[in-house]
Amino acid sequence: MESQWRRSLRQHPDVGSLFGKEIASTDTLRMGIEDSAFVALDTELRRSLPSTIAIPLQVGVAYMPSLEYRNEPFHDSLQNFTQRQHILASATTVMNDMQRQPLRQTERRSMRFGHDLSTELGEFYSAKWSFLAQFPRLTRHFSAWLDVKRIIHDAIPQGKTAGLRGTLTILGYPRTDTNRHGQHNAGDDAVITLAALEAVLVPENQATLRFKQLCRQIILPQERLDLLKWPFAANIRTLDHAALPESLNSAVKLSERFFADYVQDV
Repeated sequence: MESQWRRSLRQHPDVGSLFGKEIASTDTLRMGIEDSAFVALDTELRRSLPSTIAIPLQVGVAYMPSLEYRNEPFHDSLQNFTQRQHILASATTVMNDMQRQPLRQTERRSMRFGHDLSTELGEFYSAKWSFLAQFPRLTRHFSAWLDVKRIIHDAIPQGKTAGLRGTLTILGYPRTDTNRHGQHNAGDDAVITLAALEAVLVPENQATLRFKQLCRQIILPQERLDLLKWPFAANIRTLDHAALPESLNSAVKLSERFFADYVQDV
């Protein structure tokens, strides 16, 4: 059943036409890649009252003139990605239209992969689509849209999927690119969105994400275990209570070793 917000957007006079052209699968995306450019949009919002209202603090946009993904996995960084795909990006700090001053809480990290700008906007409803609705002429230049998180879920649909930053970390991007460092930058987040889109189209990357997803399905929460609910739970420690070796010192690493050995034995 379609949610209320999706139904509202589909009927919206300014963005409804574009909203109905969603690309929701990797197969459909691959068919539309040729001769297509991609624009990623990220907004940082501050909630206001009523709760349906949000004030934009920063708007990030990243442009990728084409998407030529590789068929083999590779270790990358955002710096290499932006150069290889010729990414253009900007982060716009929003000004209060009453005071002509930057809104509070706009102390964001300087943008790493583009330019920091500023503009003036009023309040708007808290969604990227509501932002686009303020520029109806802009939406006419897009032939379709997609949610990268939904594309990732389509590629690995069996359980909970990592976010965009987590996906890039799993696929070998350095943590200096994917970790949040306090206040982050909407422009860099837009670049991360495009990098995740490229990475998830690589077949072996999809296999890696499925394996990580499988491993996390057997990891139990950190709180006290309910043995009636989890009768086969295991707590692993050394005989002398020394620290486990680095290759096995987390629940994730233990689950990966378990499945790697299990698959090999089978």
